[in-house]
Amino acid sequence: MFVEMGPAAPMSAIAKRLGVSQPALSQRFGSKRQLLLRAFVPRNLPAWLARLEAGPDDRPIEAQLREVAVQAMAVLAEAVPAMITLRLAGLELLGGAGGAPLPHVHVRKLVTAFFARCSKRGLLRTSAAAGDVATVFIGALQAQVLSDYVEGHQPSARSVRRHAHAVVDLVLHGAAAEGD
Repeated sequence: MFVEMGPAAPMSAIAKRLGVSQPALSQRFGSKRQLLLRAFVPRNLPAWLARLEAGPDDRPIEAQLREVAVQAMAVLAEAVPAMITLRLAGLELLGGAGGAPLPHVHVRKLVTAFFARCSKRGLLRTSAAAGDVATVFIGALQAQVLSDYVEGHQPSARSVRRHAHAVVDLVLHGAAAEGD
């Protein structure tokens, strides 16, 4: 309901949709702020983040980045509406409930560390700072997710994969013609 109606969604309407009384909802969560955080800040991060944190592995870097890009877009597809709603509610987005990092912040940190390890292993140019590469990488993925959300599009798995692969290609090889 927060995504549908924004952060001003009445607690009474939320309680009604959930089939509980408004006092029961208020007692369970304490405040609308706490309900917003519980609704939009997941408790567990996806399992693939552990592989990202441990990587890079021995597979070609392009294959690893394609996997990361597709999976990151799935996290971002859930995070974008949540972050917009939380921001509209005036809530700080840099820390989550209880100070735990929000998913998009955690993913950005892990991707930055992944790129730093890739650079150290000689898998990426060392002239680009890992944080800058991560920002370009995540930003390009996030831009598509945000565009889809704003335009009301439900991207297919195929279009997500196509965009994720294009971002990886641009990050790894740039847009210059061969030999430039």
